[in-house]
This record gives sequence, structure tokens and C-alpha cells, in this order.
Amino acid sequence: MVIHCQPERGGGRSKAATALALLATLLASGPTQSRAFCVASKTSKSSTAEVRIGEGASPGTDVTVEWVRACEKARLDGAAIRLPPIRIVVSRTCTAAHIVGVRGASIIELSEKFEPSGFADRFAIMNPHFHQTFNENTADKVLYKDFDIIVSSKRKIAVFGLANIRSGSIQRVNIRALQRIVNDKPVPVDTLIDLYAAVKNLRIEYSVLENITGAYGRSPIAPGGGGEIWVRNISSDGSRKDNVSENIIIRNNVFRHYTSDEALSVYGVRGVTRRVSIYNNRFEGLMNLAGDNSAGPDGVYHVTFISFFPLNDGSGAKLGDKAAVYDVDFRDNIIVDRQFLHNVVRLGHTPERNNELHDIRLRGNRISAFQSADPKRGALAAWIAAGSPGGLSPRRTSTILRNIAHRHVKGTSENSSTKDVLIALPGGQLIATGAMGFRRIAGTVVIGRIGKRILRPGP
Repeated sequence: MVIHCQPERGGGRSKAATALALLATLLASGPTQSRAFCVASKTSKSSTAEVRIGEGASPGTDVTVEWVRACEKARLDGAAIRLPPIRIVVSRTCTAAHIVGVRGASIIELSEKFEPSGFADRFAIMNPHFHQTFNENTADKVLYKDFDIIVSSKRKIAVFGLANIRSGSIQRVNIRALQRIVNDKPVPVDTLIDLYAAVKNLRIEYSVLENITGAYGRSPIAPGGGGEIWVRNISSDGSRKDNVSENIIIRNNVFRHYTSDEALSVYGVRGVTRRVSIYNNRFEGLMNLAGDNSAGPDGVYHVTFISFFPLNDGSGAKLGDKAAVYDVDFRDNIIVDRQFLHNVVRLGHTPERNNELHDIRLRGNRISAFQSADPKRGALAAWIAAGSPGGLSPRRTSTILRNIAHRHVKGTSENSSTKDVLIALPGGQLIATGAMGFRRIAGTVVIGRIGKRILRPGP
């Protein structure tokens, strides 16, 4: 499906209405070219060389040999790769800073036999100077825009892997990860866009990101299914002040999600992730691959849909103990989640008092939640079938907004919810709590069948 979008415009509409109009435009475009107009943002660098691939090829042609040659040129001399206005099939990793297609026509299909290479043999597309340490002399300026990606691989891969980034943007890049079954189990697509380490000044906008594989980890409710965007910092040295991921903007996108992982996660692992703005997006947590309201065929649930947290990965004082996430603005988003087990949005993770999670600002979001009571495929049934992990059932723990950081992490007084609208959709089981754990909460409204509407922490 080729999808286009319309950028936000000032005045006239509320931002929630703008996001709804964006979604309608995106989903109505179908297989034909949309007439919606997008304005491409300026980039700080343009390549002096260009290499075109697929010229003269028929739609659906495997151009892996030509693709590899073009990607090598891009890696060596910074050439920009120009895609043809057709669907092409490739089966190898590309290392390039600039890939540009023809809006509404260029499609890259990652084939069933795709073989990733490079860092951890993991990613389909990487920047040329991918490294876990930021280097002022080699950090890349990237631009990826105006093409679609279809993931058909029968082995676990991720799509974009970026690290050591100076600046750049991902615009109108629509990614769809399809379900592929190997040995009777869905194959995960680890993440569609992974901001792996030391990514700075990057925008992701006007894109539709669909990870609808139905994949899961050890059980249908265990992490390991893959997400859409992970903003993180797995630095090689978290003690260095320049090894930060910062100044990230994620706006005007649509997320469609059916796996056991988070759709969006912002976290620091070895170092700092900060100054992240996420606004005017729509997030959909689906109950099955068809996206309707019935219980999913595999009973796949995510524990949390959207998360913000620091994480000590056990690598020691130099690398892990200073993990931090702060200065995050999550606003004016529309979230409809029909697949959560415990949390729709969660702040915090585990007891790590040396780490930081503060100034996470949730404001003006409209969050609708539904939890199936189906006795065979509902949330409680899936939790019991998985062995009742943690000992706390979804009936007791299901929460739309949860801030657990106030108990575990330093400096959390400024995490807040302001004028968020929390809705329990009809037809599901009782949701235990609307919002909990926020010392700063103002104007947030709770609607529908919810047990404890707003639960504040103790002193």
C-alpha cells in the first residue's frame, strides 16, 4: 500500500483534529497515489554524487547485485541512492546515508531470503559510520525519504539501524512488516527504526509504521516481538558527555502494532537520552492482524504499549550506571490500544536509584484503552496460559498511565500528566486504574469503566 500524507498547518484545527485528518488521509489512499502534498524539509548536507538503481527493471525484479554495488558506492564516497518508481526486491544490507525515492511509487521489498550483515548481522539499512561512540569527525548526516519498505524476511532482522548521527531526517518512509511463519511461530522484525546510539538532531515524520507480525518472545505475552521506533542510547562509553542521543522529533506519523513488544520506547542504557519531542502521532494497538475488536488468533499481548525508562544493562559503572532519560515532551497524540496487558503508557522500569528519569511531560493526549474479557483469548486468559508471570493479574494491574519511577529513580518530581484524556472503551473488562504514580497531574480526565480513576503516590 502506497501512502501519502498532509503536513500540519497552523491555525483552524486542534492538533487532535489534525492528527485524525492525517490518519484519514493516510488510510484512505489505498493502493493508488494520493493527491495529498507534503513539503520536504531541508537537510544540512546534500551528496555530490548520485547512483540510480533499477532503471529499466520490471516491477518486482530482484536487483540485489545492483543494490549491493550502489550501497558500496554510497558507503565509500557518500553517494545518494535514487530508487526507481517501481517495487524492487533486495536481499542484502545497505550502508548509505542518503536514499531517496519517487513519492507514491518507490517500494523496497526485503525478500524472504534477506541476509543482514554489518553490526551484529541485524539491520537492513545502516548509516555508513555506524558506531556506538559519537565521533565529531565521522558522524553522518542522513536523509531517507519518499519510499516504502515491505519486510518479507523469514529470519529475524531490524530495518533501520542508526548510530553516530550528526543530523538528518526520515520523511514519508512507510514500513510494513508482514507476518512470516517459521517452525510454527511468527518471525519477529526487531524494530522498524532503531536509533541505537548517539543519534542527534533527527526527525521522523509523515510516515506509516506497521509492525503487525504477531511475533512474541518466550510466550505470547513475553517481550521479543519487535516494535516500530526505539529511541535509545546503547553507548560504548556512557561516561562521555558527547555520547548522548538528543534532539529527536517524532511527529505526524501513524503506528500500527501487533506484537508482544512496545510500539514506541524511549530509553537510556549506557548514557543519556534527552530532548525528545513526540507529537501529533496516532498509535494503534491491534488485537489481531485484521485490526478488528475480536480476540487475536494467537492471544498476543504487549505488557506495555509506550514506555520511557533508564536501564542499567549490567555493564558496570563506566557504561551502565549513569543511564538517564529526561526532557521528553509527549503531547497531542491519539492512542487507541486494544492489546495491552498491564500498561498503555509506562514511566520507569526497575529499581535503579543511580539512574535518572525526570521531566517526562505527558500533555493533551487522548488515550483510549480496551482489554478483552474473552475467556479463551482475552488478557486474563493469555496471562494464565503463560504461567501467571509476576503473580499479578491484568484485572488488578491494568493501567492507562503508570508512573512507577517515583519509587525507584532519582529526580522524578517533574514527571507529569496535564490535560490528558483517558478513556476505557466499552465492551471490555474493567480497567483497574486510569492514572497512577504522578505527583504532578492537572486537568487530566478519566472516562468510562475504570476502577480507581486517579491514584497518587504517597509522600
